[in-house]
Amino acid sequence: MRQAKGFSRRPDIEKDLLQEKQARLRFTTPEQIGALATYLCSDAAQTITGASPSIGGGWTTH
Repeated sequence: MRQAKGFSRRPDIEKDLLQEKQARLRFTTPEQIGALATYLCSDAAQTITGASPSIGGGWTTH
């Protein structure tokens, strides 16, 4: 990402700004994404076809 001249990056502030937009006020972890992928690859999910499960923590509804 290109940085504007005269401004320094503040990852802590960037994270807080993004996180407050999340309906659940926290980010989805890689482990949670992996758990969904594992489930979708299991026999328990064999009847799920043509679906696009959202794992954005409510981002699209907030």
